Amino acid sequence: PKVQIVKSNIEKINPKSIIEAVDDNVVSQKVLQKLKNCDVIFSCTDNHTSRSVLNELCYQYFIPVIDVGVGIDSDNEKISGGTIRSMLVAPSLPCMYCTGIINSEQILNESLPPDERKSRQEEGYVQGMQDDVPSVITFTTMAATFGLTMFKDLYFNILNSKSTIITLDLHSFTINKLTASQGPECVCKLRLAKGDYIPLSAP
Repeated sequence: PKVQIVKSNIEKINPKSIIEAVDDNVVSQKVLQKLKNCDVIFSCTDNHTSRSVLNELCYQYFIPVIDVGVGIDSDNEKISGGTIRSMLVAPSLPCMYCTGIINSEQILNESLPPDERKSRQEEGYVQGMQDDVPSVITFTTMAATFGLTMFKDLYFNILNSKSTIITLDLHSFTINKLTASQGPECVCKLRLAKGDYIPLSAP
């Protein structure tokens, strides 16, 4: 499991590190209870459902989340474009719903049984869930680097910028720093500082 690899690598860097590796799905009340005690969370997931619960956790418990992702457009297994992205999510900032990173329809699509999802894809009802997108480790490494840059900026203000999103366009190879605004009825407003008073959206 990836968590064991990360744990092993950290221990090689600093043998005195104290690490709890949890090999489980984040869409779980048990796992989220552990994450409530974190000072900062890196969201390195590849689906909307897990991003959504981390988004809620951020606003309910005032924990900054740094979300990283790679979206690749492909044509016959060749990369035709896409975006590498890192975003800081925090109680005073717009959330992943405000910026369009999380999509409620995609959460529904992800919850479908595999056979039904494939059938709906063939009928054109399920969009944007490609199974044959190439995995390019150099791009995911760049996304992680952007995430660490956001982390350093969170603590040391190294970017001197009000932008909360860093993107790299894979077609033009241009880096952009973006901002967004909070939606008036968004989940980030509704869940702000609610803590244990309302349950997180996980079984």
